Amino acid sequence: MHGGLRRLTPSHSIFAIIARSKRWGGFMEPRFCKDALREDFSGLGLRPASILLLEASVGLQGELTALLEALFDSLGPEATLLHPAFSEKGLLPPLSQAFCRRAGVQFSAHPTFPFAALGGRASLLVRDHPLRDPFGFESPVGRAYRFRGQVLWLGNEPEPGVAIALAASMTIHPPIDCSKVLPEIIHCLRRPGLLSEGLVGGIPAKLFDLASLVNEASRIFCQDPALASGGRHH
Repeated sequence: MHGGLRRLTPSHSIFAIIARSKRWGGFMEPRFCKDALREDFSGLGLRPASILLLEASVGLQGELTALLEALFDSLGPEATLLHPAFSEKGLLPPLSQAFCRRAGVQFSAHPTFPFAALGGRASLLVRDHPLRDPFGFESPVGRAYRFRGQVLWLGNEPEPGVAIALAASMTIHPPIDCSKVLPEIIHCLRRPGLLSEGLVGGIPAKLFDLASLVNEASRIFCQDPALASGGRHH
């Protein structure tokens, strides 16, 4: 790695970082209209034929099939959708279950932190998922980063997910609680216009360039070692 960056060793337990940082919000029951959803997704600036990492920060109820179909329609037939197929709570959220049940979905072989992918580059993303480095450069999220994918966050409250876990894996001293600097990361990306925000079926949505999100988070983590001990320089 370069510039003070390196891979995490298993002792850093990046999933523990996610578990400490993640908070599931209340359940929502939106009424989804597929045509309106397509307009909402397209208005965010999804890149057709791209790789999209989908992360949901709230347990959604309702017509989740319509939500996913509208998302695929907006991305186009050559796109690939990537989604974490694990949960620290054990049971996958309804949106994850709906995605994982879709025909043709491929899964990475990691026993604890598998990913699911659907689309033309699905096999490229999920193959050879490193056992000891589940969120590193050779992981599914690391490959999406290298292929200049996008990341879509759906839910009321932004929260650290696998994209932030990749950023943490690039730092010498991984942060104890990524959520402490998440607002700063979002603010830094909002200023140069690298973040698109809106509503999808009434659900708050944030769309990032994955590389920009990961690089900005890594920069913030590296410049403030106090994060690794739970403190923060002011």
